[in-house]
Amino acid sequence: MCGIAGHVGIQKISDKSLNNCLMSMEKRGPDSYGYKFFKFKKKLVSLIHSRLKIIDLRDIANQPITINEFTIIFNGEIYNFKEIKKKLIEKGYTFKTNSDTEVLLKNFIDKKFESFSELEGMWAVAIWDDKNKRLILSRDRFGQKPLCYYKDESNFYFGSQINQINSLANKSFEINHKKILNHLSAGYRVIFKDDDTFFEKIKNFPPSHYAILKDNKISFKKYWNLKNTINKKIDYKSAKEKMIYLVNKSIKNCLISDQKISMMLSGGVDSNIIFQVIKKNYKLPFTACSVLDANSNYDESKNINLAIKNFEGNHLVVDNSEIIKKNFLEEIQSRVNFYSSPILTISSYVSSFLQKEISDNGLKVNISGVGADELFGGYYQHHIYFLNDMKNKKSFTKYFKSWKKNIFPIVRNPFLKNKNFIFKKKFYLKSLINNQVNPELNYYFKKEINYNFSEKKFSNLTMKNRMFNELFSEN
Repeated sequence: MCGIAGHVGIQKISDKSLNNCLMSMEKRGPDSYGYKFFKFKKKLVSLIHSRLKIIDLRDIANQPITINEFTIIFNGEIYNFKEIKKKLIEKGYTFKTNSDTEVLLKNFIDKKFESFSELEGMWAVAIWDDKNKRLILSRDRFGQKPLCYYKDESNFYFGSQINQINSLANKSFEINHKKILNHLSAGYRVIFKDDDTFFEKIKNFPPSHYAILKDNKISFKKYWNLKNTINKKIDYKSAKEKMIYLVNKSIKNCLISDQKISMMLSGGVDSNIIFQVIKKNYKLPFTACSVLDANSNYDESKNINLAIKNFEGNHLVVDNSEIIKKNFLEEIQSRVNFYSSPILTISSYVSSFLQKEISDNGLKVNISGVGADELFGGYYQHHIYFLNDMKNKKSFTKYFKSWKKNIFPIVRNPFLKNKNFIFKKKFYLKSLINNQVNPELNYYFKKEINYNFSEKKFSNLTMKNRMFNELFSEN
């Protein structure tokens, strides 16, 4: 990952504020630092970048990069940049670097705002158009790369993290107590239901959007919408072949790097598919990285050991027993200070120690299967939603028996073992979510918690609609 930050307005960014901003970006991009300033009328523009070198490790690929009147800072990776670059070369464009950043900027110069919908990857990007005196911001479809902003009457600030906005604006922001209450009452699922952050007046930039800031007025435009249609003509064999093709293509795109590759390997299906595809199809050295746990409820070593059998690469392991010895409150506090938000799940906390170990071993690229559960129905609750959709169909009995035999015995959450949820007609999803909130929490609050959980409408099918909500606003 890299770090981006910047400002447009009348406030002068002092050397101290700039240095504080760069220091806050150090963990995001320790390999190089760059910044560029512009002036027009009484306003100032700053673009600040910290780089983690992944593609084209030369200094010529450092940022900001300026071409004609456009200057870019970029965090992320564009997986189809080689295909885009080929098309641009055919149009007469030439390139000085092998980076996806230069391709990203020249594609924007060529197609302007239509270029964002062509991109495949994850990104948070800022482009200063010096001719038209405007700032363009864009974020990837699912908001994988962080981007937040703050605007007052005379200034606009943005950054990969809230810490950068604090530094540039040279101010502290009030805590968003409502956000904290919602999180404590309903968990991580509600964090991204809106654009609010855990600090008042600082907003998350919406995924699938670009924005234009001009004369301190900002306008947002959505560049991509989900095409939610079901192909009812495709047969199982064709669907399977298409899925295998897409999974292989996605993994191949993620392997584009001038650094060594590593990947998260658990006992789950998602990471094992990625591991086997890389091991069998690509002749490159890579490191598998795992967390092992002696607790039988979480021990995945059997599946991990099966996966790495005859594996000639390295296997990096972190033992959870060592993590437990850490001072939990101190470790949580350091992560909250870095992210300016709570740690959303215990798995995120545990994974952070593995990520540190990966970094300490000089590995800068790490692939994981995060998001697969939301795409492929990997949560136990998905079975309940599916059965609810199927309850009036002839095949329901077959699916219900399968769930009763294979899923019911291994589910520990009592609400996911409640068969009544399957047959509810209305508000069954809301009931399921709300009933998972621990009622004992009310003891610690002045008034009773009653979070009104809601979801956007993508589909008339309960399961499909739930998965889309997970993918777009709960992940």
